[in-house]
Amino acid sequence: MKRFSIYAFIAFTLTMIIPMPGRFVYGVVLALEFNFLVLFGSLINSFINKLKLNKLKSFLYIFFFIIITVLFRQILKITQPEIALTLGILTFFPSVSIFLLGYIFTNSEKKLSEKIKIDMKDSLFYTIYLLVFYLFRDIVGYGTFTFFGANHQIYQKVLFDSSKLSFTSIFASLPGSLAATAIIMYVYFFLKNKFQIIKNAE
Repeated sequence: MKRFSIYAFIAFTLTMIIPMPGRFVYGVVLALEFNFLVLFGSLINSFINKLKLNKLKSFLYIFFFIIITVLFRQILKITQPEIALTLGILTFFPSVSIFLLGYIFTNSEKKLSEKIKIDMKDSLFYTIYLLVFYLFRDIVGYGTFTFFGANHQIYQKVLFDSSKLSFTSIFASLPGSLAATAIIMYVYFFLKNKFQIIKNAE
């Protein structure tokens, strides 16, 4: 799968955005977990190649990803119990997303430092997309801004009464998320194609 193809965007959105609570603070947590798993996946890839355990590759990836996700959940329960309780089993979705995007199955022959550099550069793109989307849903859909607060609580700043702007609250819903995803992807690929045409004409 090409990492920035429309199929990659759909796979990433269906696993990292659509099923999740549409608050910015949850997006930050999921972005941290996603990047941590990408980095960890690169290290596992190097470990497997050095020990020539290619026949056990799929099993080892699943085994280690489950361990690191459970560890992440435990840390989250200690530091942010409210977020951990809300996300629950959804914390396993970033692992699914990484498998669908093919991060851990590409660039396997490259040096570890080079693979990490490539993978983290690509994950940064998806992280920005993820955070912008969650911020948009939080502000426009709910009329709030959420982040990590004191005493392991979620900080919430009410920006406006979303009930008075009923047409914006649709973005807090599942259909609204799908509509926003379609708009973002259309704009992205439209601009991408335009820039590619300009580049080819030069």
